[in-house]
Amino acid sequence: MVQKLPISPLKRATRKKRVTMAFYGIGIVCVLAAFTTLAYTVDHHAASEYEAIFNHQQATTTQLARRAMEERFRSLCASVRHIAQHTIPAVLSGSQPEETFIAMFEPLRASFPELLLLGYYPTPEAARFLSVAASQRAIAAERETLRWVEESWNELARPDATILVPDFHITATNRFAALLVPVQDGNTLCGVLAAAANIDTVIHSYISPLRLQKHGEVFLVDSHGRFLFNNQRPILGRSLLDPEFANGPIPAKLQTTVLDSVAGNAVELPDDGSPGRLLAWETAFLGNRRLIIGLSALTSDVSSGFSYLRLQRTAFIALLGLAFVSAGVAFLRRLEAQRVGYQNLVLRAQQDTSPDGILVQNQHMIPTSFNHQFLDMWGVEPEDMRIEHMERAFAKADRLVFDPGAIREHFMWLCEHPDEEETGTEIPLRDGRIIERRSRGLRDASGRYRGRIFWFRDITERKRQEQRIHEALADFEAIFDNSMVGVLLTRSDRLMAMTNDRFCEMFGYTEDELKGQSSRMIHVSDESYSRFAQMFIDKLTRGETVHAEYDMRRKDGTIFRAEFTGKTLDTSNLSRGVIWIVDDVTERHKLEQLREDVEQIMRHDLKNPLHNLIYVPQLLREDGNLTPPQLRLVDELEKSGYRMLDMINRSMDIYKMERGTYQLKREPVDATRLIARIVADLTPVSTARQLNVVTHRLGGMPQDAPYTVFGEELLLYSMLLNLLKNAVEAAPEGSNVEIYIDDSNGSIAIHNAGAVPEDIRDRFFEKLATSGKSGGTGLGTYSALLIARAHNGCIGLDTSDERGTTVTVRLPLWADAPAPVCT
Repeated sequence: MVQKLPISPLKRATRKKRVTMAFYGIGIVCVLAAFTTLAYTVDHHAASEYEAIFNHQQATTTQLARRAMEERFRSLCASVRHIAQHTIPAVLSGSQPEETFIAMFEPLRASFPELLLLGYYPTPEAARFLSVAASQRAIAAERETLRWVEESWNELARPDATILVPDFHITATNRFAALLVPVQDGNTLCGVLAAAANIDTVIHSYISPLRLQKHGEVFLVDSHGRFLFNNQRPILGRSLLDPEFANGPIPAKLQTTVLDSVAGNAVELPDDGSPGRLLAWETAFLGNRRLIIGLSALTSDVSSGFSYLRLQRTAFIALLGLAFVSAGVAFLRRLEAQRVGYQNLVLRAQQDTSPDGILVQNQHMIPTSFNHQFLDMWGVEPEDMRIEHMERAFAKADRLVFDPGAIREHFMWLCEHPDEEETGTEIPLRDGRIIERRSRGLRDASGRYRGRIFWFRDITERKRQEQRIHEALADFEAIFDNSMVGVLLTRSDRLMAMTNDRFCEMFGYTEDELKGQSSRMIHVSDESYSRFAQMFIDKLTRGETVHAEYDMRRKDGTIFRAEFTGKTLDTSNLSRGVIWIVDDVTERHKLEQLREDVEQIMRHDLKNPLHNLIYVPQLLREDGNLTPPQLRLVDELEKSGYRMLDMINRSMDIYKMERGTYQLKREPVDATRLIARIVADLTPVSTARQLNVVTHRLGGMPQDAPYTVFGEELLLYSMLLNLLKNAVEAAPEGSNVEIYIDDSNGSIAIHNAGAVPEDIRDRFFEKLATSGKSGGTGLGTYSALLIARAHNGCIGLDTSDERGTTVTVRLPLWADAPAPVCT
């Protein structure tokens, strides 16, 4: 018996049904293939979008870091420039004490913790005012700052110099940067205000906190390619152009692009199949220096973040295999999930880069989203934000605030009132911080309430800044109102905008009578008002400081002499105003005029009887009845008379030098012979004090070789006689007084073992400066200074108890020689 095999349903079906089933099967296969292809295409597109979003997020992060560093730099520049333009000139002019400069360091450092020192350098060799933080780094920064000042002095001396940032100092232990601001009087460099900052502090604040992927790198390099920071490699101070870094954070073929481009992002895919890199960089311009901030991430790390999409793709294809209908539904859901995922990714990027703490909760008061700034601000962990642990999060927050009950009550009230918008509630914390909270309700397109979003911002530093500004304004107003000199601020059209009490007292007006009025009302006449502007407008436009004395008129009509010192607030915009320091110098002017008149009368009246005294010896010789000793006495009398007449004439010359009207008659003078004559004239004094006056000739020249300078012999004799006589009188008995003639630099130095008294060291060359010297007038060194300057020369003093005293005079070696420099 033959067993029959079962016939398949396909064979038992009719031909038409078989054809229909075949087409249906083919259709299902085609639809599955089409949907599979479409799924892979969408997946690839989503992966590309994810990579582009990540690259954009890196670029946004570097931009925010760059903007923060540049804003920080601009703020520090503004503060330092304000000190250089206002505080330093005020201290140097004597209108403010030196302690004003020292007192500004700590408030400035409170605003800029990276600041290590602040110093004013009147010369490249040393600082006059210096405030240094108490740290070893600050001591190292002090040495580097002095070197920066010395190297940058000539560049800062240019009239157009503003702020200079020298090359960064990078070692294994220290990273420093400096701001050098010229302090100028017109076009003349008076000194340099230097501020040194710790780059590590700036990096800790703005670079280190940047969020990265697992193997991501943050790097900071200067314009020369030197690494200032790298979170993965110990390469501080080394150059990224080093061949060793070909596989470093910046691929070799992109290194030149990163250094030459201001900003950008790039994808680098190696040919050897190793993981590529996503690179984003921004250039921060810090004055004349550049810093390049960059983020580098492996493409493998980025793609790993997209692995969940590949799992969705696998599940999606599996569902397509189950049924044709479910495949269409799953496809639509996938598109919606990708759209929502993209929106969530953008929202997450915005939250992570926001400086605010952000909390989003739904209509049931359950947190649905928050960023790490929110967690850090309130000291909670991510698991604390789960619904079952919310009380733990509230307990941590309650410990930070002063009145937890009121804070919670207001929080709940906001959640119960969806339409209430919170514009700014300040919450003081126990640790000293102040948090500002803002919130508003969330509604969807249909108007249904979906929850509330809260923003929390730490405004502690802003509040401190506001307090410091308020205190600074109060200090300024106190100084302004209690100043011993008048202060006037004029705006556009020379209208008086602000005056202090001393100015009002000086002119006899009240502040309300002057405010908003034209400065014409304090001038003597319309002509005087116009001439005042014509005299100073050009200098003010160039940013120079104006000094002048001018006749002004009080409210009661009396005329007085006023001294003006003025400077514009903004040279590019004179309408910003001009600040004037005004002082009444009427009495001083009268006393100076009286002194000049008395001195002129004395010089004139002394010469008349002296002519008679000189004429008497001539008459006595003509009689012919004098003995030889008597003739010698008559000759000595005549010489003394002529010497006295010459001294009076010289005093006239000194008077002209003071007024700048003396006309020098240059001729060659042998200084060697002149010094020998002075030494001989002072022999009685030096012998009586048992002093040994020794002349040294430097530069290899013979001791008696001529040393020629150009000037007037009698003036040079008077100058050197005064200086050598001072040295002989001040030297200890039995010591040496040494004279050094240096042909190489045209100097004459006089040294003695004594020291100048401390109370006159700073004013040694000032008129009438004397201390403890019997019969001293204080005119010898003053006249020596005037004579040296009249010869286009200079004079300097070096004195101490250990080294003794050396006075150095430098004179031009030929008629048109440039003016020498004395220190």
